[in-house]
Amino acid sequence: MNSRQYWEQRAAQREQEAQLIVEKYLAQMQQRLKEAQRDIVRQIEAFYARYARDNKLSLYEAKKILTSQEIEEFKQVDLARFRAMALAGNPQYENLLNAVSYRVRISRLECF
Repeated sequence: MNSRQYWEQRAAQREQEAQLIVEKYLAQMQQRLKEAQRDIVRQIEAFYARYARDNKLSLYEAKKILTSQEIEEFKQVDLARFRAMALAGNPQYENLLNAVSYRVRISRLECF
C-alpha cells in the first residue's frame, strides 16, 4: 500500500467515524425533542386542568372555553368597558381576565 492509498483509506475511516458520531448525536437530539414535546403537552394539559378545577368545570368545558376565540373576545372589549367592569367588581371581569391569562399561556406553549 502506498502513501496515497493509506491516506485515502485513513480519510474514509475518519469520515465513517464522524458519520457515526453525527448519527448518535441526531438520535439523542431527536429523543430530547420528543421529551420536550411531551413536557409541553403535559404543561398545556395542566393549564386546562387547573382552569377547569378553579372554575368548577369539566376538562371538556374548559378546553371549549379556552379557545383562541377567547382572546379575540378579550380584544373586542374596549378599555373603558373593561375598566368599568373591574371597578364595579363584576365577576365577569375576573372570569374573562382569568380565561385570557390561561389561554395566552397555552398559546405560548403551543407555538413550540
